[in-house]
Amino acid sequence: MRNTATIYRLTCLAIVFPLLIAACKKGEHISPGNQEEIHVETVDTVTVKASTFLLDSVPTSNQKLILIGQTDDKDFGKLKASSYLQLTPPALTDALIPKGAAFDTFTIVLKYNKYFSGDTLAPQKYAVHRMTEDMILRKIPGPVENEEVPVYVKGQALYSTTTFKHDAAPIGNLDLQVKPASGDSVIITLNEALGREFLDLMTKKDPRFASEEEFLKYFKGMVFKTTQGNSITGFKADQVKMYLGYNYFDAAGFSKKGRVTFSGKFTDYQFNHFDTDRSQTKLSALSRTNREISSERTGQQLFLQGGTGLVTKLKFPTLVNFLNESKKVVNKVELLIETKPTYYSIFKAPPSLLLWVANSANVPKMVLPNNYKEGDQIAAFEPGNDVGSTGKYKFLLTQYTDQLKKGTYKTNSLMLSVPADQLLGSLNRAQLSTSETALSIKLIITYTKY
Repeated sequence: MRNTATIYRLTCLAIVFPLLIAACKKGEHISPGNQEEIHVETVDTVTVKASTFLLDSVPTSNQKLILIGQTDDKDFGKLKASSYLQLTPPALTDALIPKGAAFDTFTIVLKYNKYFSGDTLAPQKYAVHRMTEDMILRKIPGPVENEEVPVYVKGQALYSTTTFKHDAAPIGNLDLQVKPASGDSVIITLNEALGREFLDLMTKKDPRFASEEEFLKYFKGMVFKTTQGNSITGFKADQVKMYLGYNYFDAAGFSKKGRVTFSGKFTDYQFNHFDTDRSQTKLSALSRTNREISSERTGQQLFLQGGTGLVTKLKFPTLVNFLNESKKVVNKVELLIETKPTYYSIFKAPPSLLLWVANSANVPKMVLPNNYKEGDQIAAFEPGNDVGSTGKYKFLLTQYTDQLKKGTYKTNSLMLSVPADQLLGSLNRAQLSTSETALSIKLIITYTKY
C-alpha cells in the first residue's frame, strides 16, 4: 500500500507541476484531493559567504587601448594608470630626408577613444618617458600547469603588474584638461634634442632606421604617465602617430615643409600598467600575498574592478544541505546583487557583470553558462533611483545548483566580475553595498515542498 500511495502522490505532483510554476508566491499551496498539501515556497536565507578577491594575473596587452591618468577616492584608494608602447619606423621610401633639411617639430598624437573613469574636469599632467629596457612577453606568473591558467589568458602576454625600465627624465610633457567624449586628439610635444638626433640619423640613412628590428634596438619604446589629475582616460592604441617635421628648400628654391611618420604598435607589445595604494581604505589588508578579504572585515561592502583584478568571490556553504532535504523540488534559483544607485557618482556602475567559475586554486576556468541555454550568462545592470530603489544585477543559478547537488562544482567558487573585455581593457568598477549590517547579495530559491 505504501508503494501505491507513493506512486499516486508523485503522479499527482506531475499533473499539477505546470500549475506550480505560476504559483511562486511564498506560502501558496495546492492540495490534490485528500492527499498531502503541495506548497510552493520562496526562501532567501541560504548562507552566502562573500569576499573581495584579487586575481593573480590580468593580461592588458593587445587591447588596442592606452589608459593614462590617476584617481583617488576613499573606497578604492589611489590608482595610477600608465601605458607602454613600441613604435615602428616609416618605410624606407617614406623616410628619405631632403638634403639640407632643418628640424621643425617633434610630436606624438593620441586620439581619444571616448573611455574615461573619474572626474575629467580636474587638470591633468601627462609625461612621456623613453624606455631603456627591451620588452619581453611574459608567461603567466606562478605554476605553468594548465589548471593554474585563467580562461582569459591565451598565451604569453604583458600584465597589469608588468614594468620595464625607462629614463627618469621625460621626453615630453603636457598640461591639459581631458575631453574624452570629443573624439579629438591630444598632441604632446617631444624633446627637441631627440628630434634633431632622429633627423640627423635619418638624413645619413643610419641602419638603425632601416628596419623595425634595428629601430627597436635603438628606440625601445615609450611610457605614458601622469603626475596630476583625478581621472583615467582612454586613447586608441592603433591610431598613435609620432611625427618628425622638417623644413627644406625644393629645387626651385621655395621653402617647403615635410614630415615622417612613426606608427604605434598596438599588438602584444602595447599594454597598460596599474599601481594601486589601498592603505587608507577598507581593502588595506589586500595584497599580492593576501588576496582575499571577507565582507565581515569591510563592513559588508564588496568590490570589483577591471584592470586591477578585483572580483567578488562567492560560496554557498549550506546550499547542498538545503538541496538534499527530503520532499523538496527546486524550481528556480536566482542570485540577486544589489547596490546603491550611481546617478550622481563620477564612477558609474558597470553596464553588465558575469560570474567566473573558479577552481579550488581560485583560478577562473570558465564563464557561468546561460541557465539551460547555450552561451555565457551576462547580467545587465538594472538602475535604481534616488528615492530608495537600489540598482540590481540578477543571475539564474538553477542549472548551477542542480550540478552542484550532483557534485560537479564541489570544490569551485563563483567570482563576480566585469566581463572579460572590461576586465582586461577597462577600469570599470562596482562597490556592492546597501547596508553596513547585511550583505547586498542574496540567493533566492523557489521550491516545491510536498
